[in-house]
Parts: sequence; C-alpha cells; structure tokens
Amino acid sequence: MRSTKTESIDGVTYELHALGGIDASRALLPAMRLAPALVDAFTALAAGRFGRAAVALHAAREEDLQALITAFEASTTIVQQIQGAALGQVMRLPMKGTFDEHFRGKIGPMIKWMQAAYDLNFSDFLADMVPSQKGTTDTTPAPLQPPSIVPI
Repeated sequence: MRSTKTESIDGVTYELHALGGIDASRALLPAMRLAPALVDAFTALAAGRFGRAAVALHAAREEDLQALITAFEASTTIVQQIQGAALGQVMRLPMKGTFDEHFRGKIGPMIKWMQAAYDLNFSDFLADMVPSQKGTTDTTPAPLQPPSIVPI
C-alpha cells in the first residue's frame, strides 16, 4: 500500500500519495539534480524569505522542475469542504489538469506543496543535505581504515 500524507497549506488541504515505483524511478534523477536548489528554497521558505527561495530555484533546470511537478500533480488530490454540507463532508478533486489554475498567483503555496510531495517521496535523499543545526553533533562516519594485520 502506498503512503499517503495529508498536508494543509495556506487553508487548502492536499492528500499526497507516494509515487509508485515506475513514476518514482522516472522522477529520481530530476529530483536529485534539483535537491540542492530545493533544500535552499525550502529552508528560505521556512524562514519566511520568499525572495531567497526564488533565488535558490533560479539554479534549477526547468525540465527537472517540470518532471517533478508532472509526477507530483498526478499523485495529489485537493480536498475541499462541500459548501452547505455537514462538517466532514468533503469533495476530492484530482490536481492533474487543474495545477495551472489552482496555483495561479500562488507561488509560495506551490513551493510548499512541492516540498511536502518531495519530502514524502524523497526525504531519505534530503536528510543529509539539510544544513545541520548549531550545537548538533556531526554523524558522518569516520573514514574506513585499512585492517591491521596482527601476527599469530
């Protein structure tokens, strides 16, 4: 069963579904090429520095960004409360085909959505790229040493 993550971004709820093996393998190389730019952009967004996030994404290749958007939009559902209905009655709309209109004029929320989808699918690759916090211990393993030969 695929992992699902529900994320609320600026008042909109998204159901993000992990990519299947074929889609994830197609998105892997673009995701890895984008990782440094995305980590910088995500860090800037967390600090409320939207301009810095835009500068970080400037280093990204458009075709890599488009490959991720295409993969992630196909695995995202927008969850909306049905107006006038009882609380909890929702409508689920696939994002595919509505991405452009949905994020029109909403670049900040779009980047946050990308971060949530990227984290769900590629968090293991991001974990060691995020700048370490002050006071944390470096967990980089020591370089391997050649085995010592002890005479018998």
